Amino acid sequence: MKFNKNLKYKQQSGISMFIGMVLLGVVSMISLVSARTTLLEVIMSGNEQKHITAFEKAESGIHALYDNRSTVIDFNMALKSSDCTANNSIDPGCTSFNVDLPSGLFGNESKAKITRVGEAALVCPPAYLEISCTDAKAAFFEIQSQFDKRGNGGGNVTITQGLLSILPEE
Repeated sequence: MKFNKNLKYKQQSGISMFIGMVLLGVVSMISLVSARTTLLEVIMSGNEQKHITAFEKAESGIHALYDNRSTVIDFNMALKSSDCTANNSIDPGCTSFNVDLPSGLFGNESKAKITRVGEAALVCPPAYLEISCTDAKAAFFEIQSQFDKRGNGGGNVTITQGLLSILPEE
């Protein structure tokens, strides 16, 4: 093989290396942005899961109080008075601390408050209660349940629900 010595070689300017470096930089930036977006989405979904768990725990507190209302709620409590769990931080205005949530289901993070907010004198109860309209009254209660696990990064939810109870006149 013979080489032609008369052929003049051009000096290369390196443009292909420059284009390769620019493309590498663009691809690297796109990768970093997508990784950051993915991390943010993982954090957001974790927070959503904690919120849903806290909401379900607070709601189960409402259901526990409602299911055990005959033993938990003092239907003769004075108007505007509140009965709370011993570890209450929902509202400092509690007048007594007699509400107990089932200990196996809830930890120290769950709190509850029951307030008698009003009454109605002329309410006709359902016939199966065998109470006449003249012998009955109704009391309106507000039940609050709070699940607070912010100290451990678990979320905080407070739910308020109303309860109308028909009471026989004493």
